[in-house]
Amino acid sequence: MLDISDGLAADLNHILEESSVGAKIYAQDLPISKALSHTVASQDALHYALTGGDDYELCFTVPAAKEAQIQKVVQDTGIACTCIGEIISEPGLKVIAENGEEIILKTLGWEFFN
Repeated sequence: MLDISDGLAADLNHILEESSVGAKIYAQDLPISKALSHTVASQDALHYALTGGDDYELCFTVPAAKEAQIQKVVQDTGIACTCIGEIISEPGLKVIAENGEEIILKTLGWEFFN
């Protein structure tokens, strides 16, 4: 678990690298605010949701066998929690569009030492 202050894709990528695994994020499952979706084109909103920083949300992974427990905690506490993808064995981050095609990201988010 970590905060996504440097952008969801960048920070999730830290988890993936440290764990030697990959992930698929399903674009249609990303929570995008109405304000953002009404302000910019849908492709731009997706880009901002994946790479924009300073969100101060948490990203975490849970084994599939524990998903029901997490859903119960979410229901019991009222904490907003959204499943946006899955962990896969192949290293790297893949963002999958609603049509099943992979979306290539030009940047993952904030990078400190460019």
